[in-house]
Amino acid sequence: MTKAYELMEHHNNIVRGISKFLHLSILNDLNKCKKLGETDISNDIPPELKNHISHKDLYLIQCYYAANATLFVTTEREIFDFLSHFSQFDIKCALRDDFLAEYLGEKGAEF
Repeated sequence: MTKAYELMEHHNNIVRGISKFLHLSILNDLNKCKKLGETDISNDIPPELKNHISHKDLYLIQCYYAANATLFVTTEREIFDFLSHFSQFDIKCALRDDFLAEYLGEKGAEF
């Protein structure tokens, strides 16, 4: 959440606008966003998965499991490639730009 709030004050008007949209239309909508606290985050991640995801990105996988998510959206090609090729982890994964193109295509009439 801190990153989203910081971007609301970004010097670039486009980044600032997108961040405000994220905050107002997604982060505050309980149907679109589940907020997790530290006590919600699980360390019960399969060791094979834990060993292949960088330490700095491991929290993303922890949040995926804690939220009982059905889709993992990332900008990290390395994570996407790894998760896409190892179905034993049962994590449906999409790259952010692909996800947004599909999502906005479906929701385009609402905007």
